[in-house]
Amino acid sequence: MKVLYAMQATGNGHLVRALELIPILKEYVEVDIFISGSQGQINLPFEIDYKKYGLSFLTGGKGGISYIKTARSLRPFKLIRDIKQCNVRDYDLIINDFEPITAWAARIKKVKTIAMSHQAAFKSLKSPRPDKKNKTQEFILRHYAPTHEYVGFHFEAYDNNIRTPIISRDIRELEVNNDGNSISVYLPSYRVDHLSAHFRKIQSHEWTIFSPFVKQATKDENVTINPVNRENWLKAFKNASGLLIGAGFEGPSEALFHGKKLMVIPMKNQYEQICNAIALNELGVNVQYDIDSGFDKVLEHWLLHEKAMKLDFPDLSEKVILDVLNRA
Repeated sequence: MKVLYAMQATGNGHLVRALELIPILKEYVEVDIFISGSQGQINLPFEIDYKKYGLSFLTGGKGGISYIKTARSLRPFKLIRDIKQCNVRDYDLIINDFEPITAWAARIKKVKTIAMSHQAAFKSLKSPRPDKKNKTQEFILRHYAPTHEYVGFHFEAYDNNIRTPIISRDIRELEVNNDGNSISVYLPSYRVDHLSAHFRKIQSHEWTIFSPFVKQATKDENVTINPVNRENWLKAFKNASGLLIGAGFEGPSEALFHGKKLMVIPMKNQYEQICNAIALNELGVNVQYDIDSGFDKVLEHWLLHEKAMKLDFPDLSEKVILDVLNRA
């Protein structure tokens, strides 16, 4: 069997999941790899067979998606051309991690495609959402990378086709120390100087900010700013007593798996993260929706008084791969 594994490279979550799943998949079938988008900072140790510009949502510096930057980045004619030219008929199965080009090409050319992503979990109405759903964003989640079959990942198995998170081997086997005073921060939609100004006021802790917009590490008092790469993140994660991150999926899952103190701030105008924040809040995670003048007190209370929680996410990686291959 010949399989095309297609993933989105907007952010790092899809790439981290691929680090775990692709080696297992290669044990059973022939695999080609397709990536679209250009914002991921993780280098995959595999040969990439196809890399396309794709369709990405870009962030501003104030905590959310910038619709202006996103609109300027669009290449609609290139996207349509890439869909038309995508050779999905060369494959017996497309495994799609929220990647639009292969999803639409396979839909048009009637090639078997199975979604295997966190976003696929939103195909079930049992996945947590706001009381008032955003109809436009729901439409985007359904049609950005459409498939008929799916395996979704979420913090809990809310429905039959939803599995708990895939924790990559390098995180799962990490021997962590949660007792220090170091906090790892990944909030790429906020300006680094805005974050640093708050963290310098709390000298009781060391703060390590990871930013996709810096090229080399710098330090200012108790704040270290690092470029984003997997090696540096794992080193900081190992010894961090807590994480202050966006309400994505992989990052919170990793923190919960290892019992790290966790606070999440969902990106503004990013519906998926707002939904994730609701799910995390239901689990007991501290969720904040902005970094404003009162944020220092929120941080101090979190550091001094709130407890970490730990969830057991069993290793389902091979089981999920076999399930998907059996559907082909």
